[in-house]
Amino acid sequence: MNIKDLLTYVPERAYYGLAALVVVSFLWGGYGFFNDARLFDHKIALKQLELGRVIALKDKYLLYTGAARKDSARKTGEAPLSLGLMEDLISKNFVSGTLNALKPVTLKEKKGKAESVVEVKVTGTALGEVISFVNAVESSGLVFKKFQLTLPQDQELIDLFATITER
Repeated sequence: MNIKDLLTYVPERAYYGLAALVVVSFLWGGYGFFNDARLFDHKIALKQLELGRVIALKDKYLLYTGAARKDSARKTGEAPLSLGLMEDLISKNFVSGTLNALKPVTLKEKKGKAESVVEVKVTGTALGEVISFVNAVESSGLVFKKFQLTLPQDQELIDLFATITER
């Protein structure tokens, strides 16, 4: 027998062995993919559960801090600083003035808490309206951080720029 005959003659058992090896490798790879997918699904479920707990804790925290803030505001008779409150105070007190700017600003942190401030700019208003606005702001428990009145040339009306914060 020469080499050429040996190479052309492959026993039938070798084909069966090769087929079995291919089948086993596909089964082993499929099991690996199945295992990885199952592990991945488990990790997703754990992350969703953790996220649900975090959201519940956040809601509970916001509910508690909101209730505590409202209670403290109710006890002291003060309203928490908000754009809605400021807009309400401005619309009640300024008849002739024009509201040019009403925007929230966060200043430096004090004692680990960011201080919330609202900037107000009103142009063309009378002095009596400014005085009633100042009284309304102070009676609602808020404080002026900066207060600037300007009298433009050739006008009788006043421009107001103020930054207002909570006590």
